[in-house]
Amino acid sequence: MMGKLHDVLAKDKGSVPVPQSSSAASQAKWVSVDSANLKEILYGPEDRILIVRFRRDGAAHCYGDVNPALYAGLLKADSANTYFCRYIKGRHKEAKLDL
Repeated sequence: MMGKLHDVLAKDKGSVPVPQSSSAASQAKWVSVDSANLKEILYGPEDRILIVRFRRDGAAHCYGDVNPALYAGLLKADSANTYFCRYIKGRHKEAKLDL
């Protein structure tokens, strides 16, 4: 997959600030999510940017200023989609990415 979060975000800045460099982002890996709606997520803790890829159409959306606790909660949630809709979607700056 991809290793640099910055490279992903550089393709489509949208309304989410694009990090210039980050050692954590360079180590970021896609994580599969057990969800009917969400396919996988990528998180850069230093940049506080979350990328979500959706199952239905494969679209990827980037969310800015997502704190590490929200990311951890998403990973541990009984329903990742419910958690995502309740705490992230519509509450954080969002940009659709062309991956």
